Amino acid sequence: MNRKKPTKAIYIMLIIFILIILNIMFTVTIRGEDTSAWHRFKGYATDNTLKPIRDGVVITAIVVNVNGSTETYTTTVNNSLTGKNYDFYVEDPDADNNGRPIYFYIGNENTSQSVNFTTGGLNVNWSTYYNLTIDDIPKIIDNTPINGTTGDPFTFNITITEYVDSADELTVKVNWTHGSLSGNDTMIPTGGSNVNGFYFETTITLDDCESTLNYTIYVNDTSGNHNSSGPHDVAVIDNDPPQTTLELGSPRYNNFVTTSTPIYLNATDNCNDWFIHYRIWNVTSGWSPWHVGNKNTNITITFTEECTHYIEYYANDTSILNNTGTTHNTTFYVDDTPPISSIGIGNPKNGYSLYFDGSNDYVDCGNDSSLDLTDNFTIEAWINPYSFSFDAGIVSKYQELGHKGYVLRLANAEPYNRINFRGVLGSTLLQAKKWYHVVAVVKNGIAYLYLNGTLDGSGSFGDIVVNEDILTIGVDYLQSPRYFHGLIDDVRIYNKPLTQAEILSNYLGNVVTDGLVSWWKFNEGTGNTAYDSADNNNGTIHGATHISYLTSSTPIWINATDNGTSPCIVGSVDLNVSIYSFQTGNWTYYETHVDNGTASINFTIPEECRHWINITATDDLGNSVYQNTTVHVDNTPPTTTMTIGSPKYVSGGDTYITSSTSITLSAVDGGLCMVGVNHTYYRINGSSWVEYTSPFTISDGGSHTIEWYSVDYLGNMESIRSYTVYVDNTPPTTTLSVGSPRYPSTPYDGCNVTSLTLFTLSASDNPAAHNSSIAFTWYTIDGDYYTGTSFTLSGYGEGSHTITYGSQDNLG
Repeated sequence: MNRKKPTKAIYIMLIIFILIILNIMFTVTIRGEDTSAWHRFKGYATDNTLKPIRDGVVITAIVVNVNGSTETYTTTVNNSLTGKNYDFYVEDPDADNNGRPIYFYIGNENTSQSVNFTTGGLNVNWSTYYNLTIDDIPKIIDNTPINGTTGDPFTFNITITEYVDSADELTVKVNWTHGSLSGNDTMIPTGGSNVNGFYFETTITLDDCESTLNYTIYVNDTSGNHNSSGPHDVAVIDNDPPQTTLELGSPRYNNFVTTSTPIYLNATDNCNDWFIHYRIWNVTSGWSPWHVGNKNTNITITFTEECTHYIEYYANDTSILNNTGTTHNTTFYVDDTPPISSIGIGNPKNGYSLYFDGSNDYVDCGNDSSLDLTDNFTIEAWINPYSFSFDAGIVSKYQELGHKGYVLRLANAEPYNRINFRGVLGSTLLQAKKWYHVVAVVKNGIAYLYLNGTLDGSGSFGDIVVNEDILTIGVDYLQSPRYFHGLIDDVRIYNKPLTQAEILSNYLGNVVTDGLVSWWKFNEGTGNTAYDSADNNNGTIHGATHISYLTSSTPIWINATDNGTSPCIVGSVDLNVSIYSFQTGNWTYYETHVDNGTASINFTIPEECRHWINITATDDLGNSVYQNTTVHVDNTPPTTTMTIGSPKYVSGGDTYITSSTSITLSAVDGGLCMVGVNHTYYRINGSSWVEYTSPFTISDGGSHTIEWYSVDYLGNMESIRSYTVYVDNTPPTTTLSVGSPRYPSTPYDGCNVTSLTLFTLSASDNPAAHNSSIAFTWYTIDGDYYTGTSFTLSGYGEGSHTITYGSQDNLG
């Protein structure tokens, strides 16, 4: 190796001794109290094969002063000396190096020897030999820590001592293995000198799993000298806690979940077993105890109630350090409550009624004792039958054989389109798709049936017995059901027999409340409950659907708002509306979304007849509410027919009547899904409008213009129609003229004529009054009746004859 010699030298006489050459590196530490004392060194200087160094090679001693400077002493090899080949003195002239080291070099090479200065000098009597041997193997001092921690940086720290000019002449590597990781890294010099040694470091990242780090240090200098140290073991312990994460399943929206949302607590650890710990806070119970999962097992939990929940969780491992992870705290809001939706129908409209499909629809109104009626009571309802079948039930408390409750239904014998109470039948034949007000009054064992306020039948029947049967609407005899097909509305039960006046009042909309037990209005519009507005006999709707009548100009609005307890309301609403037309078979769709507040959809329905409106409101968690309703669209007004009774005479487009002639107005609602006729109005000669309730007559004679129209329950109004009639209450006048021969000439009464004398009758019906004109003229001769306007007495014998005569107009 190429070394630089020290520049300062003190030459000392060498005494040669012949000794066995020893392989020694010579390093001395100055310690004596008398620092000016000489320290004498002598011996053999040999190479690393223990052969004497050739003559003339310089031997150098370097004293390192306290201030870091050096003092250099030299001699040369002289193999002619006896028992030695070098001999010289070293002193500390500055007296400041107590305990300081001395380094020895043979030429430019290190040596291996260590001595200490002693008080009063060292080897002053020359009794000790210090043999110097070239030591050109780099020395390794390992300052590496003996412990490490998983997953963390770890630094190898090495000092290399060799007399080289700089660390660049040294190559230091560390070969290491830890867990799944390994390397053969070149270490980086960080300082030092050829006196104190050169410092090398390199940093690695340890494996995540605890195990022993094994490493070996290798060093090479530029002269080919090399050394190694190892293998060494470093104990690596796990100081990394498990990592825990929380994942949400579905449904979820931000921090909003439901009680069905799975919450996954997951943990991972670098190499040890682990356990998850968690606890939950809710409004009802506060904090739960800490729960500990199974070893190395992730946890799935769900919440059990609505509103605010906190969940705290962490994991610990089974390492020596029992590493415990960070405790996490997360807030969730549990929302299981679906939105609230509502259906609004503007005007014009005609309330709600229940539609029964005739297959399996009915309302169960329970079996409260207030419904146990046996005599002196009243049942009434509005019905609009779509078809007619045997015993189709309207209101029934007669569900099993032999129970003998009361029941209002359709006929039990053909034709079925009649009202029936326990076998007492009405006389009127009902028409399909027309509204009727039907009433059954039980009074003193007699049933009286009323239709639209008018008595329609009566009769006796068997006993009514209190039973445990439920009261149903829309079906009779659940043991073998007989379902009603059509619409039913405004069902009322009284615990007294209504009078005809009270029944008529109900029919006209002025509801009597005295004695009212239950009243199901069916105005809910949606849902499965038919509320009793008089008592608490609320009914459960099975299959029957709410129906409202409206027109194509009637606005319909659907609103939906998320529901629940703040702050646990997710707030968002997806509102979907689909409308099915039974007439066309087509669907119409509407959709809107709000992040919070109220979602609204407004629309009208252009086509007539039956439509099914389906509404779904869903929040962002999938909580949904569904409702539907059925509406009938009726844009068609009624048609009213006027019928003129007798007497009546039509001629030349003119109609003649008398003041006794009855005029009838008959109205039928139009369209396929008619709501029904509400009112019919008429007036005569531009007078005030009068509601038509029964046939009428016109008393005054002369020309009269009748105007009329009808309006249905939706306000669809028929165009005003008119017709002119002529009232003729005046009979014709008839005049008799007697021709010749006659005597006397006047008066006619009692005159004498022959059998050939011509009698002439002239009739007049006051044409100025636009009367109905003469129908015929008649006469009698001695009681014999004839028609005509002229005659003789031919065929009658001489003598006195009585003649009567007159005329009749076309109205009789």
